[in-house]
Amino acid sequence: MRKFILALIAAAFLPVSAGAASLSGPLITHVTDDKAFYKAGAPATVTIALTNGTGSAFTGNIDAMLCTSRGTAVGFQQMPVSGLAAGASTNVAWTLNLPLLNVHSFYLSIAALNSSDTGGVSCTGTGSTSSSPVDVASGAINVASSAWEDPIEAFVDAPTLSGASPTAQQVADNLAQYHVGLIQGYDLLSRHDAPYPTGSTWQNLAGITLTQSEVTAYASAFHGYGMKFLAYSLWNGAWSNYLTANPNVSLHMGMFTTACGASGGTCTLANQGNVGLGTGCAGWGWESCAIYYENPGNGLWMSWLGSQLSSVVTGLGFDGIHLDTLGDDGRTYYDAWGRQLPDIGGYMTDFANYVHARIGGICTDINQVMGWDLQDVAIRALVCNLYIEPHPEYGNYAFFPTLNGLVEQEKAWTPRQLITAYYPQQVMSGVLPTSDAVSGDSVTVCDPSIKGSAACPANNPGIELLLGQIAVSGASQLMLGDYDHLTPGPYFPRASLGIDANLQQYLADYYNWFVGMRDVMRNGVADAGSIVTITNGSGTTVNSSAGSAGTIYTRVWGRAGIAVGVSLTNLVGLSDNRIDDPDGLHNPAAQSSLNVSLGYYGNSTPGTLWYSAPDVNHGFPQSISYTKSGSTISFTLPVLKTTGLLVLEGGNLTTATDYTVGANDYIQGGTPNSWSNGAGVSGAAAYGCCRRWARWDAVDFGPSGVTTISAIVSSAAGGTIEFHADSLNGSLMATMTAPAGSQNLPITSPVSNTPTGTHAIYIVWSGLDVTVSGWQP
Repeated sequence: MRKFILALIAAAFLPVSAGAASLSGPLITHVTDDKAFYKAGAPATVTIALTNGTGSAFTGNIDAMLCTSRGTAVGFQQMPVSGLAAGASTNVAWTLNLPLLNVHSFYLSIAALNSSDTGGVSCTGTGSTSSSPVDVASGAINVASSAWEDPIEAFVDAPTLSGASPTAQQVADNLAQYHVGLIQGYDLLSRHDAPYPTGSTWQNLAGITLTQSEVTAYASAFHGYGMKFLAYSLWNGAWSNYLTANPNVSLHMGMFTTACGASGGTCTLANQGNVGLGTGCAGWGWESCAIYYENPGNGLWMSWLGSQLSSVVTGLGFDGIHLDTLGDDGRTYYDAWGRQLPDIGGYMTDFANYVHARIGGICTDINQVMGWDLQDVAIRALVCNLYIEPHPEYGNYAFFPTLNGLVEQEKAWTPRQLITAYYPQQVMSGVLPTSDAVSGDSVTVCDPSIKGSAACPANNPGIELLLGQIAVSGASQLMLGDYDHLTPGPYFPRASLGIDANLQQYLADYYNWFVGMRDVMRNGVADAGSIVTITNGSGTTVNSSAGSAGTIYTRVWGRAGIAVGVSLTNLVGLSDNRIDDPDGLHNPAAQSSLNVSLGYYGNSTPGTLWYSAPDVNHGFPQSISYTKSGSTISFTLPVLKTTGLLVLEGGNLTTATDYTVGANDYIQGGTPNSWSNGAGVSGAAAYGCCRRWARWDAVDFGPSGVTTISAIVSSAAGGTIEFHADSLNGSLMATMTAPAGSQNLPITSPVSNTPTGTHAIYIVWSGLDVTVSGWQP
């Protein structure tokens, strides 16, 4: 929720008419999975929907290839189609058992080919070896242990439910195209101070009537895909009439702007902290014109809201709770007895943990608006993911590099994935005043509530830059789960920016790329210090590690099994580097034939160099030839539109199991696949103490195992690390002690109980602090 709801309210808004998102090709209109995510080795069914827009009958084949993130084909299916008339529609499906590989995702390459075409489908390049395929599309398979392992989240809200169409099933079907695993049911409950409805119908804050059958229909439809449905509630809010309408919430549960309760004084509603919803709210149908603040540290309030949320989960089919906050407004508050309250952000962890316990230990998350109390929630809270709503209009993570800084900061405290909720193009769409325009931009303001030919269109390049930057920084973005839109709407009730066919196609490609490249983008990636230089055809250096407007923002990173990776964001031609594109004017100048010089870790011969981008060839990776001089490679980057990824493989990767590393690979310390809360990672090192741990998922010890393990360690006070196989308390392979005052000290220890084949390896910090810069079996 916005820090100040008042900033959101500009007019009354109308629900969006339904119209299913579809691909823009002449034949393939949708590619959907039957589950949001799969376990390794599980069966999966991919449905490819066809509508023949070629102008003539189609007879041929739909060829589909299952690919790893390294462009390796691991499955193939050919599906014949005969005599599909122009304008006609049909579906073809592929049911397969997913390979048991060390991967967190697969991507799909799908090509429609005429029966006379001798070409085929490909995991790389354009996605087809044919010179004239009828159509090409991408897909993806998300491999995860749970919906929260690497979350993709969308939200549905009351206006979506209020119309006769789309149905709950249609919304779920559409979201399946984007691999969404978490659904936030935004404002689907009753009063914020009594969220569990007492009857079969109720009104939400916007005055929209909801029914129990509508909400449970959503739960059922989402569960059919394995999606998790989260109930939305505010952690400390009550409607303005709560004193007369809700006998379960008393004034003594509130937080007050004065010490009105001191020395036996009496507080009133006039003393209670609140946020107003704006002039004219009653005329817009709002059920309350203000949200009054309850004290999140008050045990009676916690008990009441906890019991309500427990009933929500058991009674309406939700799978967990999303707790919203209004952020830190900077004011001093007091309880009902006149005692000054500390920063209430300090209550977030305990409040979330309390709700987690009251609803039976199932997943809860809490919106840390503007990064509010991030460290404490990251380390102590039992939340399943970190969820932050930045506010660039307040200077909060406003720029492309500041988002990356947020992600890197979070990685020092927890391996849980970060979900952001940026709201793009707010000045353009009238949410923010033109006084918030950047650098005096002249902005044409539009009205997102108007649809049809006068629709308020999204600025496509700005949306693509926002989403791409979030992905290459290692986070994910909350998206609107409406039937025909997937861009966040900045309003409540929601009216979203119009999305044309080009942006619909981009969104499908983006999410397939986001999932398909998960192993290289998100699993154990940490910033590194290698040097990259990019020059254009005139010999001018065009890249910047600072993410300055007018340059290509380059972020260099590493992870186990990769010699070096680079995230690329094209800001050439932009006059500002605001990530949310408030004015709707971001339109980077596409770059081509760029000369790149890239340093990488180590001096062994690296493997294949891959390049992929969500807006180039549907995100399919393409190999790029390079020359090597010492520990630097040089090559030509063919094109960069908005964002992209360069990935240089390590030299000893085991192709059959994707990013497994072999016994000859030196594993940089800062790139474990996962780590415990409070253990930190950076591009150069992993560090921790006191039984904290870091895990590398797949290290291949070969048929004979190894006799030693070497590591480079540092420690101020001295400390010990242990190497365990397969689990935190698994077979102890080796123990190392870093002496006090050691700095980048090489140590080699003998291995007992050597494993053979591929195993997960845990480093456990059994004593005081030790920094591990790298290790090698």
